[in-house]
Amino acid sequence: MNREKFNKIYKDVLSYWPIQIDVREKTLFENGGADIPNLTHIHDKIEDSFPEYTDNNRDYIDWSAQVAWCIYTLLHQKARKSDCENVFPKDLSQEEIFNLFLENEDYLTGSSV
Repeated sequence: MNREKFNKIYKDVLSYWPIQIDVREKTLFENGGADIPNLTHIHDKIEDSFPEYTDNNRDYIDWSAQVAWCIYTLLHQKARKSDCENVFPKDLSQEEIFNLFLENEDYLTGSSV
């Protein structure tokens, strides 16, 4: 695992996220899950804004998508609380994001992890 590479991509990807995300509109499910449309929309928009794959940037795009997914996942966990009205990506711990990234590095099969 290349921590230096992760740190650079983390900073790049974090810059795509807004400072504050309104998560008041949500549907909470009995199983603990939730549908949070605004958060999902922002995540999808971020992933859509990444450049197209080329032979030269495949690793960067794969890692960026994985870091964006980790940020989304951790924000979603916070937003599922019924009294949560806003989430703040910069409040997430970089270490927490890194650990989730490591737990899911199988997703990056073929990338230089």
